[in-house]
Amino acid sequence: MKIFLYLALFLLVVFTWLVRKKNKQEADAIKKRMGLKALEARYENEIGVIRSKEDIKAFFKQFRLTQYWDAFEPKIRDELRITTVENADTPLGGSRFGGQPDLPKNAPWFKDGNGKSLSFVAQLNLEEIQSFNHTPRLPEKGMVTVGSFCNYW
Repeated sequence: MKIFLYLALFLLVVFTWLVRKKNKQEADAIKKRMGLKALEARYENEIGVIRSKEDIKAFFKQFRLTQYWDAFEPKIRDELRITTVENADTPLGGSRFGGQPDLPKNAPWFKDGNGKSLSFVAQLNLEEIQSFNHTPRLPEKGMVTVGSFCNYW
């Protein structure tokens, strides 16, 4: 009987140790995320939000990185930031996230290798976003349709 008591006590100690270890790992991960957010906030307060090439150049200057500017500048690309709003009245062929894609009648939707339909993510009407296309890398007309699929285990 004593051996079962010692075994149960041993298992309780091991279980407690494992729970504490897991909690410490979770706390460390939270602390790291909070530290990164604090660092982001500090830099945002110090240099502001970077929204242009001039802001990036000022950042390089402020942190004494100007010797790297000539190598870095050609790698800068324009950002196309999309903000969504709820609007059920999107016209046929308009840009949208979620819902159903605009396809010709009886046109098949994309499927994966197993025949499973991909999820519709978004469609972007390229004419609608031309005013934001500062570096002409996108065609002037057409539609970009994005789909994805998820595997469930």
